[in-house]
Amino acid sequence: MNIIITTRCHKFCDFCFMGDLRNNAMADMTFENFKKCIVELQLNNIWTVLLLGGEPTLHPQIIDFIEYAFSQGMRTALITNLLCSDEFIDFANQNPLMFQPIMVNTDIPGNYKKGHHEWFIKNLSRIDWKPKPSEKNPEKIEPHLNWFGRITLGLDMKEDMYDYLFDYKQYGLDTLGISLDMTIPRKHLINNTKLGEVIIKFVQRFKDGGITLLQDGCGMPLCIFTNEHRKILTTHLRHANCGCSFAIDVLPDLDVIPCMLLKHIRTRFENGLEKITDEFSKLSKNIDAQECTDCPHFYKTCAGFCLKGRV
Repeated sequence: MNIIITTRCHKFCDFCFMGDLRNNAMADMTFENFKKCIVELQLNNIWTVLLLGGEPTLHPQIIDFIEYAFSQGMRTALITNLLCSDEFIDFANQNPLMFQPIMVNTDIPGNYKKGHHEWFIKNLSRIDWKPKPSEKNPEKIEPHLNWFGRITLGLDMKEDMYDYLFDYKQYGLDTLGISLDMTIPRKHLINNTKLGEVIIKFVQRFKDGGITLLQDGCGMPLCIFTNEHRKILTTHLRHANCGCSFAIDVLPDLDVIPCMLLKHIRTRFENGLEKITDEFSKLSKNIDAQECTDCPHFYKTCAGFCLKGRV
């Protein structure tokens, strides 16, 4: 379950699928609503709270939320563009046990607004990620922040266009989550094995460069990969995924949606997570298959991508 604590963001990425929710009047989640989310997670024996936005660090009570979750025995997994205050970086460095992990959305340097990439690099360089021996017991390692990078691959991607990420290894980047731009119309992706070939070359490039890749976000359509591609994915990519289990996103006003791609489907948080999960799980049985009618993978592994706009 993802808790969207704010719809505000200082970036307007082409691949963002929040659409009209971004920077809208819904804005920030109240502390009382956040507490309700924590109670529901505890009732379902979930002990990691996943915070995102918008940009969650823009919420004026982000530190209070993380501290409260920790006081309830929970750690925070945070998805952020890292365009945040010095205060927040200081807080994270001083309280690494509260986080698990920090997931940093990155973008091509030229896509940032003026001054924003420099801001991003400054914050990235300040993350206290290096393992250090304890002063009291040198055989033990002091707690330190755990983070990994995330990128969204577009239709126009080239295998070398993300090489700037290798520069981030000096700041502790050793794992990178990748996903496809889900705002791309399906017709440009279905059976697009040329794109699949570029993705494979990209995956091989980063594995050879010493960075572990995992599939993050929505599953990639299986039909863009050949049988040989799929073999490479299983050996080079952690958590290779072409399916979907519905993220379940809780909006600031406590409306609940299956995921951002299906934000037209709403229910209320008061229904309880178990009932909501059961309700959303039935969506895959009501799919308009359209051009995927003859796809041998559709109902087994590709339903995640192919559900987009079809229920």
